[in-house]
Amino acid sequence: MDMKKAWVCGVLAVAAAVTAEAKERVLIFGAHPDENIACAGTMLLMKDQFELHVGVMTHGERGLGEAGHLDGSTRKRRTAEEERVCAGLGAKLHWLEEIDGDTYVTKESAARMTELLREIRPKAVIMHWPVDIHCDHMMSSMAAWRAILFAGIRDTAEVYFHEQTVQSRSFRPNVFVDITRVEKRKEELIRLYECQWPETLIDRKRNDAIFWGRRIGVEFAEAY
Repeated sequence: MDMKKAWVCGVLAVAAAVTAEAKERVLIFGAHPDENIACAGTMLLMKDQFELHVGVMTHGERGLGEAGHLDGSTRKRRTAEEERVCAGLGAKLHWLEEIDGDTYVTKESAARMTELLREIRPKAVIMHWPVDIHCDHMMSSMAAWRAILFAGIRDTAEVYFHEQTVQSRSFRPNVFVDITRVEKRKEELIRLYECQWPETLIDRKRNDAIFWGRRIGVEFAEAY
């Protein structure tokens, strides 16, 4: 098989082909602000062909320590950062209002996610790979799965998984998107996460993109 014809499939094929005319919807879903940046290259390639939605389970309230959580400053800062990044991606932002570090798949959280899916009716959902050392990542993935079933889109929505560099475990992608021409723009967006050590994050994501790019013979790629 020609690997250059087997990189991508379904909705993600549009990121490579850039030929779709329909404005179908795609939801990228994560546990905390900044984690959906794992898909930013793909989103940049898709944003003119699809209506992009970003769902975030929490506001990352504990991302700068407990004091910032208690006084609300971290929530405010990270919310603003995610809003700026989504504006740069042309994506509509949705918050699920769970609490960083206290995220569970409850009836209430599943109901909120189900309502979002019924509202959007996405052609594809991209979410956390479920095997992870961070419980919030696993919970957000399970909430998405449960909501896909409850929303009645199991047979119509394509499902993909994204990885978190130092937290995902046993990630085995079989779909790859060449993001070489938008890699620099992705790095610019990562720098908007000013409170999350963006240069370290850029280095990690660039190394990921180089690694997956070598799998398909390009400079930079994202894997699903």
